[in-house]
Amino acid sequence: MNHQSARLLYREFTETDFQRFYSVFSNERVMRYALMDPFRSAEEIRPYFA
Repeated sequence: MNHQSARLLYREFTETDFQRFYSVFSNERVMRYALMDPFRSAEEIRPYFA
């Protein structure tokens, strides 16, 4: 399902988005503000991506 405005597009993740998703959720500098530990492996985060 997609939702779009003049400046923004919301869409569901696709497999091509996984590396970017993983790079954010495995980054210690980002995750310290999310109040959770960063993911340490792609296998660990795969269920959340699905």
